[in-house]
Amino acid sequence: MRYIISFLLTSLATTATAEVPSVVTDIPPVHALVAQVMGDLGTPDLLLTKGASEHDFQLRPSQAAAIADADLVVWIGPEL
Repeated sequence: MRYIISFLLTSLATTATAEVPSVVTDIPPVHALVAQVMGDLGTPDLLLTKGASEHDFQLRPSQAAAIADADLVVWIGPEL
């Protein structure tokens, strides 16, 4: 019993490590907000560059792959 308790205590003392999530955003204002939230963890990918129109945007295959591989996609919604 003593060994089980000491094993449990040592296993709880280890620090948890996680990989940096892959994040994709749609427009520059959302990208800026997400970058502030992520801080030093990483930089989110941006689909639309500054000055590009959201209304006639066509997704490239590389961007579709980035969305498919992302851990999190932050976007305004289908209205945009």
